[in-house]
Amino acid sequence: MVSFVMSDIGMLLLVIFVIGVAGYLIGHVTVNGVNLGTVGVFVAALVAGHFGVDIPSGITNVGLIIFIVGVGLSAGPSFIASLRKNGIKYSCLCLLTIGAGAAVCALIVAVFGVRPELTVGMMSGAFTTTPGMSAAREVVAASSDAVTYVVTGYGIIYPLAALFKVLFMQVYPKVVHADMAYERSLIQIKSLATPSELAKKAKRVLQVDPQGIFCLSAASVVGVVVGAFTIPLPHGAQFALGITGGPLIVSLLMGHFGHLGPFDMHVSKSILDPIKEIGLFLFYVGVGTQGGHSMVRIIMENGMTLVLIGMLLVVIPMIFGALFGTRILRLPLLNCLACNAASMTFTPAMAALAEKSQCDDVAAAYASTYPLALLTLVLTCQLLVTIL
Repeated sequence: MVSFVMSDIGMLLLVIFVIGVAGYLIGHVTVNGVNLGTVGVFVAALVAGHFGVDIPSGITNVGLIIFIVGVGLSAGPSFIASLRKNGIKYSCLCLLTIGAGAAVCALIVAVFGVRPELTVGMMSGAFTTTPGMSAAREVVAASSDAVTYVVTGYGIIYPLAALFKVLFMQVYPKVVHADMAYERSLIQIKSLATPSELAKKAKRVLQVDPQGIFCLSAASVVGVVVGAFTIPLPHGAQFALGITGGPLIVSLLMGHFGHLGPFDMHVSKSILDPIKEIGLFLFYVGVGTQGGHSMVRIIMENGMTLVLIGMLLVVIPMIFGALFGTRILRLPLLNCLACNAASMTFTPAMAALAEKSQCDDVAAAYASTYPLALLTLVLTCQLLVTIL
């Protein structure tokens, strides 16, 4: 007699690829010239998560690292040049964007009378900064009630903030009628090395694996180790690059220098493109289902009014950053949006921008800003929960 028995692993694989089929179909739908592309997987995963689908965090993190390292190796040759050219502007935009969020946070407390601990929690969710939320928790650790408000505020806004920021990177260039070919020409910075210099370097390095898996693995190993180093901050808070910042910065540097000791770290675009797509797919499946678990429930429990108030902490800094960066600092649009994504410490937003623009060089602007944003947000959340 024929029987049908599916193992847990089989069920997990089935769910992942069903989300992939649905997500890519959603991403293919075009409305007024705009489609979601791979972000459709994120939307499908949110729906699946709402209905109880759960993806192990290990799969999510593997996908994240594969994507991050692939982008870093691609954008590495322009990283140092981008930092030299726009580093000060990136820092200014980062600080001003976070400052705008802090100002909105204070206004919400003053105008709407929302409890400060809840509002700071919502700000940490709006900026999708778990270290910032943890720092605020440490400051109010003496009161279990205050800690509950911080964590609740974080949970209320985080999933909606994640969805808004991903969609923002897809829609904003269309709203401002951006010419993507022109914008790519502004952000792409050529390597300063001459062909003869590159040939000399090639003779001095050893290519272990032409498929690029060695390079991907080596950059991931070093990046995860670098991201694990933790710097203590006041009130028990900690600063670490983590599994996002560490691999991104390491892969950018490896891509810039082109080697790791005697080993060649160059990987062709034709190899990196499918690697990045696979990583992004797995990451969106994991992070989408995680956000979908609580999004609808949290909205129903806390009411739309509180949610809409909290979303001001997402919308205002994002729009302010985009307008200030392009019109006052005169940054090219893609540089500005990548810096904006880093200021909001949300890697999927950078991923959506890279896909929309078809330009991995956005990672250079993102990586130039990300460490400062992490540190500033930790300190800002600590300060706000103390003085409000």
